[in-house]
Amino acid sequence: MTTSVTTTASDPAVPPFRLDRPRYDQATFTGRLRHFVNVLDPRTLFTTSLQVSLSLSLLLGSLSLFVMATHCHCYVASQLRDALDLLDNYKRGTLPAGVTDQQLWAAKKTRDAIIHPDTGEEIFLPFRMAGYVPFGVPVAMGMVLPHKTLAATIFWLWLNQTHNALVNYSNRNASVPTPPSTYVAGYLGAVTTGMVWTSLFLTSPGVSSSSSFSLRLPLGIRSRLWQGGFESW
Repeated sequence: MTTSVTTTASDPAVPPFRLDRPRYDQATFTGRLRHFVNVLDPRTLFTTSLQVSLSLSLLLGSLSLFVMATHCHCYVASQLRDALDLLDNYKRGTLPAGVTDQQLWAAKKTRDAIIHPDTGEEIFLPFRMAGYVPFGVPVAMGMVLPHKTLAATIFWLWLNQTHNALVNYSNRNASVPTPPSTYVAGYLGAVTTGMVWTSLFLTSPGVSSSSSFSLRLPLGIRSRLWQGGFESW
């Protein structure tokens, strides 16, 4: 059932807000492209929980950084709370006067970037879809750089597979119950395959990573294949 709420007229280029639909038309290539650019927007990484930021500052042992994080991230944490409250008011039909479609789309973008749609839990910052490029590029660079030892090559391969596995798990379809052993099997299979390829044939990390992915994918999704397909979110 779609909630109908009256919002203040906004920019004509902004479509009417719908909580159950993407902002951009998924029937067109341009719409799909803009949708995924929106999903991968790294600016949403600056909206995070206070606890994570304070923990990092404490680990660095800096009192001034602790105080800075307290003030700065109280603000960004309130951004997330404000977004969730605004969407909750929309669902209940109790939006404050003056709320525009643009504000609602921005709130939905913030929520979708941080909160898992099935579990309702906050996704750890490095494993959000918006963090895939900022956190993945350094790992990719480490893989393609020349290494003097086999151990260094294997390390970067392991780091790449670990990062990919954690991103996949953090953004998994949790509406279908999947035993943890399925994810562990996919991860171990990918890492082992990559190490064997690298050790025996001294291939590049890129080739090893590709072979690892070819094994991790069927191992990771086999339970959903057996249960009759996929449910997207």
